[in-house]
Amino acid sequence: GLSCDDRILPGRIEKALRQFATMASDYVAVYSDAYLIDDAGNRLPELFIEHHRSFTLVPEGDIFTPLLEGNYLPAFGVMVTTQALRDVGGYDESLSYEDYDAWLRLARRGKFAFLSEPLGEYRFHSSNLHKRIKDFNTANYWIYRKHLDHPAGAQRFLVHARQLKRGGELSLALVADLQALIKEASPSIHRDIHRLVRPRREWRRWWADVTSALQR
Repeated sequence: GLSCDDRILPGRIEKALRQFATMASDYVAVYSDAYLIDDAGNRLPELFIEHHRSFTLVPEGDIFTPLLEGNYLPAFGVMVTTQALRDVGGYDESLSYEDYDAWLRLARRGKFAFLSEPLGEYRFHSSNLHKRIKDFNTANYWIYRKHLDHPAGAQRFLVHARQLKRGGELSLALVADLQALIKEASPSIHRDIHRLVRPRREWRRWWADVTSALQR
């Protein structure tokens, strides 16, 4: 969606619609880059995508795997078909932020086309949403969890869960969820999840505290 401090440029909608008209039926979205602007509206040297990721060529077509490494799509720069969004269940409003989750589910549903021309302006300042969300990493846990049935998605989930554990960000709710996953996970990742929640020497005191809290 378009935040109140961001701007789309003239012709953005028309250009995206023209791109849709030329695409095959397996394409579900068109996305474009955006300029970064400061609080005063001055354009900054970097564009949105290069600020978030370093690509030789910006991905298009099947973008699920590169998108798993982190969101690089400006929300207002994405146009999707209504039917595709309905097919994947729409936006998940239980999450702290819904865009990245929707893009990943859509990327599994179909292909994304890329318009290289920046068609919007994203205001870059300290109060941007992704900087205000305290539970950003927790939200990503639940986002990646939805893709355990995909090999790349399962690996991304495990990497993220390990990062949360190393950073001391595994809440009681996430620990309980990981314990439940041991029973339902596919054989390909069952051992990895078991190792993730199994208490190791350096986490023994932490694990004892968590287990005690869960049993209260």
